[in-house]
Amino acid sequence: AIAWPALRSRPPPTRWHTARAASPLAQESVDAVTGDEFARRSSMTVHIVRNRRILVKRDDLCRLAGCGVSGNKARKLLTLNRASSDAIPDTIASHGGPQSNAMLALAAVANFKGKRFIYFTKSLPRWLRQNPSGNFLRATALGMELRQLSPTKYQQLFGGADGIAEQPQDLDLPEEALWVPQGGATIDAELGCAVLAKEIHEEWRTSDAFAQFREPLNGENADGRQQRLCVVVAAGTGTTALFLARWLTPLNISVVAVPCLGSPAYLQRQMEKLDEQTGGVGIFPHVLEPPRGSRPFGKPRKGLLSVWNYLRDSATLTVDLIYGARAWEVLFDSWKDLPPPLSGAQIIYYHCGGLEGTSSQLARYKREGLLPSGWLPPGVTDG
Repeated sequence: AIAWPALRSRPPPTRWHTARAASPLAQESVDAVTGDEFARRSSMTVHIVRNRRILVKRDDLCRLAGCGVSGNKARKLLTLNRASSDAIPDTIASHGGPQSNAMLALAAVANFKGKRFIYFTKSLPRWLRQNPSGNFLRATALGMELRQLSPTKYQQLFGGADGIAEQPQDLDLPEEALWVPQGGATIDAELGCAVLAKEIHEEWRTSDAFAQFREPLNGENADGRQQRLCVVVAAGTGTTALFLARWLTPLNISVVAVPCLGSPAYLQRQMEKLDEQTGGVGIFPHVLEPPRGSRPFGKPRKGLLSVWNYLRDSATLTVDLIYGARAWEVLFDSWKDLPPPLSGAQIIYYHCGGLEGTSSQLARYKREGLLPSGWLPPGVTDG
């Protein structure tokens, strides 16, 4: 199989970022992305969270044209979605969990492009085999071909301290299959993230709705400076956070990555590896250290459920239970004394979507006895 190719030319960057380190991605490529690429664009909304004004970039509302993929997956898969079918191999392959949002997004793009999609995962739990639901059911309906591996075999192929980006040699795949690493951590994820950065910058700079928030700071040593911006990103492999930092830092907009998948050290290694593979620009987001340390990824906990309920009920903000709730849990642990660059800044929370997985996430909480068996919040359907 071949690695996910760069599906566009990359001349030197120009315009927009005049004082930034050179990225392999050209500004012309970013400017060439039009509104037609999206069936729906995202906006920024204002929320009051624990007495702080927070702006939220609502990529849960963003939709790619044709395939309908939303959230940060719409950004990461923009390049693949806009490529002609003839430029994409007949088979797309990836790996990960059986309820992964990335799995469903790839299944949707493959279906839209008329391609075969093969997905490697660990052996399915009995409850999911007997009652297919959530993202697994949706991806299967879109034509996903599942390849189940024993936990030992899966660890052998895809394990290690930092996982792998390359396709293992002994997978049963067509020779020209397109391999997409878990989390979409590739060079071609940068285009959609650069478009996202441009949207954030332009919406903050030009929208009348945020004019009062842009007013110069008052008080001693303010010197007429405008309110600083800091974008907060819930991070798994750190792909979105890295590319946002690459395009926003030169505009004096900080980016903070909240580690949700592993430790801060793991996240930093992932971003350094991806940076090296995508031009070695050397611009990284700040990584927020969880005050209470790392937690098991995705495991249902009362603390996460409490954060999720608070945001939904008190801040009119619905996030996913895997990344969004964990990011806010870490933020709340430092809420009274936020570290730089969060302290004193206007925070923009990047809503990465993932709400399509809410029903399966809530089902896990019910199986763990953390929710009553028939309970569903307004707007969420079972399955």
